[in-house]
Amino acid sequence: MDAHTWTPERAILTDVADILLTIRSSLEAQRTGKRQTTTPMPRPRLARDRIEAEASQQRHRDRVQMMLGRG
Repeated sequence: MDAHTWTPERAILTDVADILLTIRSSLEAQRTGKRQTTTPMPRPRLARDRIEAEASQQRHRDRVQMMLGRG
């Protein structure tokens, strides 16, 4: 998903689509008796999100090294 084409209207429509998918999944689960899962609609991944994810992953690696005594 390209962040340049992401508009507030598109964001709202994506939220509505996610809600409708959840409702459909819930109705299907009631009909079949099996738990249904939904996959959210794709959203753009911004540079800020990538930086935040990398920082979180680095903190995790640092904690693992500290716990294992390899630091």
